[in-house]
Amino acid sequence: TGALGLRTAYTTSATRWNDTTCTDGQSSYEHEQQSCTRPLDTVAPVPTLGTLPRWGNLPSAGPLTVAVSGTDAGTAPSALNYRLRWRTTTAGGAGAFSSYAYGEWTMPDRGRLEGIPLPPGRRVCVSLQARDMAFNVRTTGYERCFDVPYDSTGQTFDVSSRWTIVSGSTWSGFAVASTTTKGQSILGSSKRYVREIGVVATTCPTCGALAVYVGATKIGTLSLVRSTTTTRALVTLPRLSQRRYGTVSFVVSSSSGRLVRVDSVAVSGV
Repeated sequence: TGALGLRTAYTTSATRWNDTTCTDGQSSYEHEQQSCTRPLDTVAPVPTLGTLPRWGNLPSAGPLTVAVSGTDAGTAPSALNYRLRWRTTTAGGAGAFSSYAYGEWTMPDRGRLEGIPLPPGRRVCVSLQARDMAFNVRTTGYERCFDVPYDSTGQTFDVSSRWTIVSGSTWSGFAVASTTTKGQSILGSSKRYVREIGVVATTCPTCGALAVYVGATKIGTLSLVRSTTTTRALVTLPRLSQRRYGTVSFVVSSSSGRLVRVDSVAVSGV
C-alpha cells in the first residue's frame, strides 16, 4: 500500500492511484484507465453489433448468439460490459413496434452474447449497448433485424381438414402438420405484407410441393424434393421484386401420395 494506506499500482513511469477514492471525491473508476492520475472519463464506449441471420429459430441453429465488441478511450475493451436491447412487431404486419426490452449487463463469452428472444411470427430488431467502468453508456445507432417463422399449427396459420398433426419437442410450437393429399392448404388468418416467404418443412426424394398464394394471386411454388432427407429445412421463394399484401396460403400442388410435412411458415414484409 502507498501513502495513507491507499492501494497503488506501479508502472514504469509513475505511480497510478486506483481502486480507491481520488482527491476530487470521485472513484478512481470514474477516471480514464481507472487511475486518479488521469482525467475524469466522460466519453462513452463505441459498441459494434455483429450480423444476425435472416430468419430466427431455424433448424439446428441452437441458441441465437451475436458477435459484440467495442472501443473506449478510458477503459480496456476487455473490461467493457454489454447488454442487448430489442423491440418486436408482427412479421409481415403493419403494426407499431413494441417498447424496448433489455437483457442483463454482462461480459461476452468469446466475443458473443445470447439471450435474444425468438417469439413465433415476430420481426425482432436488436441493438447493442456498451458500458465502461465509469458507467458511460452508448447504444449502437443501428439495429439488426430478423423474422421468426410462424407456427404452422398455431392461431395465425391453420391447416385444412386432411392434415395429420403430430406432437413432438423438436417441432416449432411442439407440433408439425403432415399430409399426402393434393389440394390441402395452410391458410393465414389475416392479411400480411409479403416480400419474402417460405416454409420450414421436411425435404426428401419423394416429397411434394406447395403452391404459394397472396390473396388470389399465385406467386410461386415451393418444391420439397431434395436428394437426401432433412427433417426441418428452410425452403423459400426468391425475394419478390415488390411486396404484396393479402391473405397468405399454401396449397399442396403435388400429386396425392407425396409427403408434405410443414413445421412453420416464414413470412417477411421487408
